[in-house]
Amino acid sequence: MSENENNPNNSSLDQTKDKVIVGNNAHTIYEHLKSLDNDPKHRQRWIWELMQNAQDANATEINITFEDQTVAFSHNGLPFSEEDITHLIFHGSSKPELIGKRGKFGTGFMTTHLLSKRVNIKGDMEDGRSFDFELTREANNDPEMAKSLNISWDNFKTSIKPEKRFDITTFTYLHLEPVAINTVESVLKSLPHLMPYVLVFSGQINKVTIHFEQRELKYYKGDDDSQDYIKTVMFRSPDISEAVPHKMILHRFDNNKGEIAIPLDINGKIEELPANVPRLFITFPLIGTDQAFPLPFLVNSEDFEPSSEREKLWLSADSNTPQTIKNKDLLETAFQEYIIFCGKILALKVENVQLLANIGFFKPMEWLDTAWYKIQMFDLFTKLDNMPLISVSKNNAEKIAISKGRIPFSETEAQDDAEKSWSLCNYLFPELIPIEEHAKYWQKVLKNRISYLTSLTHPSAFTLKEVCSFLNNIEENKTSNISLEGITAINFIQLLIESLEKYNLEKYWNEYAILPDQKDILKKSAGLNQELLDSTQEIGTHLKNIAEGLNTSVRSSLLKEEILIVSEDHRLPKYEKDTLIATLVSNIKKVEIENMADGFQRSTIDLLEWLLKNEKWNELPGYPIKMKTGKWDKLQAGKEPFLSPVSLWKVNFQKYNELFPADFILHEDNSKMLQDTTILQKANDKNWLLSSPLYKAVDELNASEIRLMTTRRIDKERLSKHENVEWKITTAIEFSKIAYFTSPKDKNIIDKARASKLRTSQLLEFITEVLILEDSYGFRRKEITVSGGEAVEQVGIYPSFWLRDVKNRDWVKDPGNNANRPSVESLLSYFSFTEGEKNILYHSLENPDVSRLLHFLEIGVGDLLRNIRAGNNEDERISWDQSYVSILMNKSLTPEKVRGLLGDSDFIKAYEDKLVIDKQRKINQDIGAAVEEAFEEAFKNLSGYKVKREPIGSDYIVECDYPHYLLVNKDDKNKFIIEIKSSRSSEVRMTQKQGTVANEKKENYILCVVPLYSEDIDANTIVKNARFVINIAELLGSKVERVKQITNLQSEMTIGVNSDGIWTSIEGTNIRYVIGQQNWNLEKPTVLDFPSFIKGFIQDTETLGN
Repeated sequence: MSENENNPNNSSLDQTKDKVIVGNNAHTIYEHLKSLDNDPKHRQRWIWELMQNAQDANATEINITFEDQTVAFSHNGLPFSEEDITHLIFHGSSKPELIGKRGKFGTGFMTTHLLSKRVNIKGDMEDGRSFDFELTREANNDPEMAKSLNISWDNFKTSIKPEKRFDITTFTYLHLEPVAINTVESVLKSLPHLMPYVLVFSGQINKVTIHFEQRELKYYKGDDDSQDYIKTVMFRSPDISEAVPHKMILHRFDNNKGEIAIPLDINGKIEELPANVPRLFITFPLIGTDQAFPLPFLVNSEDFEPSSEREKLWLSADSNTPQTIKNKDLLETAFQEYIIFCGKILALKVENVQLLANIGFFKPMEWLDTAWYKIQMFDLFTKLDNMPLISVSKNNAEKIAISKGRIPFSETEAQDDAEKSWSLCNYLFPELIPIEEHAKYWQKVLKNRISYLTSLTHPSAFTLKEVCSFLNNIEENKTSNISLEGITAINFIQLLIESLEKYNLEKYWNEYAILPDQKDILKKSAGLNQELLDSTQEIGTHLKNIAEGLNTSVRSSLLKEEILIVSEDHRLPKYEKDTLIATLVSNIKKVEIENMADGFQRSTIDLLEWLLKNEKWNELPGYPIKMKTGKWDKLQAGKEPFLSPVSLWKVNFQKYNELFPADFILHEDNSKMLQDTTILQKANDKNWLLSSPLYKAVDELNASEIRLMTTRRIDKERLSKHENVEWKITTAIEFSKIAYFTSPKDKNIIDKARASKLRTSQLLEFITEVLILEDSYGFRRKEITVSGGEAVEQVGIYPSFWLRDVKNRDWVKDPGNNANRPSVESLLSYFSFTEGEKNILYHSLENPDVSRLLHFLEIGVGDLLRNIRAGNNEDERISWDQSYVSILMNKSLTPEKVRGLLGDSDFIKAYEDKLVIDKQRKINQDIGAAVEEAFEEAFKNLSGYKVKREPIGSDYIVECDYPHYLLVNKDDKNKFIIEIKSSRSSEVRMTQKQGTVANEKKENYILCVVPLYSEDIDANTIVKNARFVINIAELLGSKVERVKQITNLQSEMTIGVNSDGIWTSIEGTNIRYVIGQQNWNLEKPTVLDFPSFIKGFIQDTETLGN
């Protein structure tokens, strides 16, 4: 008999106890479920609570089926004990927790009722029995919950069968509401991110099969991992032909009390953990720990102490419980082991190691000791930052640590300014920044880091501001010291400027030296101005170079030309060209330029060139200019302009440059700028410079000067007929002038000329050789109108001030060291001529313009020449006067004819040649007359011969009293026609007429050649030397005939036929027959000497013969 049977009071007590226990449990369950219903975060935990219970039951396989508004969860774990069933139904009992069974139907299991308050549970029991009953938690209050507990207990008891029926345990949640259905779907869809980790961390569960959306999804452990630190979970579905591996690399620590896992992709590269994956596991995920611990790795430990709902660990700052201490120790160890793990991964050369630094943004949690956690993270950051996790942009470069790298970072709300920062950094130091595809990732890493720090930035964060700061610290601020790859410094800076403008960060060029000046020095905006490019105020390279030479570094104050600032509100002050010009000119005018360096002086000249070229006339007064003397003077308005450099004068002016005062001639250093004739002409037109010593200017003549410049007699008479009239020119005209001809005193040309005979001579040569030739305006009479009172006259004057001054000033130096006006007497010594000397002035008198000049000076050129030629010889002077008289008295002669004849050198030469020929002809005539006289004398005393003159075709006819033996066979046997030729050469010449007569009278024509060997000519000369060529007619015959036949006598002469010693020659318009010496050689039978010619007549010959 039992104790209760013996004591009815005890039975009543037991019933009361059971009622209280059930009531208390009902209250606990009801309140717990009510709390869970009102906190949606717990809905996601249902599957992990069920799997936890399956693992506690030593299950190796799990099946989950979701269909028809029900969820069925089954496993092949151990059968239930009676205590297990009781604890399951009456949750909250005082039954102690089983060791190693963290979730065995504890309060965590209550979260599964968020799916449904009605659950069908079936399975086997340890004693071989089985059950299949509905557990209900439907209740609106504690009593109703108590009733549901009792109903569930009764259901269990009545469902018990004595035999084992199922081999698996199944929980089926019935009649799911829409909210629960959504929860189930959400959880099942998240399993691909979580189930692989669960299987890796679970030492028992090997396979999970899910039936969902008419598909069967399987997760199972792989068995081909070659390394124990690599674990693989396979996934298979009807959608894929082959199972997909999910790999993880593991690191166990603290005697396997904990482990760290990092996912790998199918290629073995580190894979980023999804953001919603819990980071802490107690085999199964602690839902919500991804928010508190956004780590790049998972930590699993059975030693973690979670809350009853398994959504957090005990880590409160206000708690110092053993659970909190234990959890902190475990996490601190895990963080330290993670660094060791990272070292191993780096050694294994696993790819995507940058993900090891991916610690998410800090979010404060109510249950988390923030201060402690930040300390742990800071220590972790410090160690991670020294690991080579960054793949840099530079090709083939080694990975670097964050602490050594620079992470392009955003500083604006737009966020994409980090991309600009990366682009710029990639030009600066590609070996220090992440590759482009990692740039955003590393920026996110740093942003997350900053959330743990007290600072608002990270030392490695490199924003556009840091780019500006980097440039600001470039050595010597020189753009050439910016080390860049693939871009020029200027293009780089322009990109930076555009980036700053895009993100409204223009303030940085006020704070940092990032703007290049035109000397390529980086400066802050406060020290720079904007040149007005592409406008009339653009300064230009040439002007800048000039400014540099003038110690004004304008480039240092101007923004580089290639740099463009678009932002209207942040553009630099404009700097105009006119401002620079005014500054430069002002500075130049203030300095003692003689004391300045050569470069400064050259630039002063260059600036003057620029001013002239650009017609900046207002800047010229007082501007320094270098003179021929080497000294510097200043340009002044209203004064006679300075002369251009000598090298720019016409060549004939250059020869006489010494006449001009060097103080007023520009130095040759100025010649380069004035070689541009346009510039020189502009300066000349504006009266700032004289392009030539000879120039024209409007001026006036006074009354006496008008009379002085009037030289025509008729004009003089017109003026003189008006008494006491002060004449003036009615309309102003231009006058020719010579620079510095009469001023300044003692330095002008006139004053210098009167100082010495040499200068006087030079001026005279300058006037006669250059001025009268070049001054076509001033040295030509101009008709003008003059008036005086009511009198008006037209007169001709020379519009030339230099002519006026030459005529009116005392400047000709005489031997007595006095200066006089030009006159015959004063000019005589300068125009005199000495044989063998080259006297320019003397020969200039042949120039009609010089005569006109002398006429203007009232000097007669004839008078001057007469005095030059005659000198002190009075008779010769009178003879020359008579020559003038002869010319002037010959009314057929005009000045033009006389000039034409006497000025024609050919005529003079022809006349001189004629004199020579006439003289030679006279000599020849005298010789011929002497020879003829001697010839007559030689025959005079010979008996039987008579000689008489024959003027046409021969000299003489010699008649014989008796027939001559040479004429035996001739018709006329008593007469010879003889042509006498004397000769001092090897030939004699006969005229065409003589040749014709010889040809016609050939039977009786004889040539008598008398060679002359001395000056004595008498009868004896004839007797001794005469050679009688008796066959001359025969010798000339063919020649005479040819002359008759040939009309082109030049052709005959060119042929030059002289094979027989006789040829024709054309002399002017005359033809001559030339008889060579061989034809009068006595060795020839046809040549007789005088005795042979006269040796006898025919009868004498016959007598001699008889």
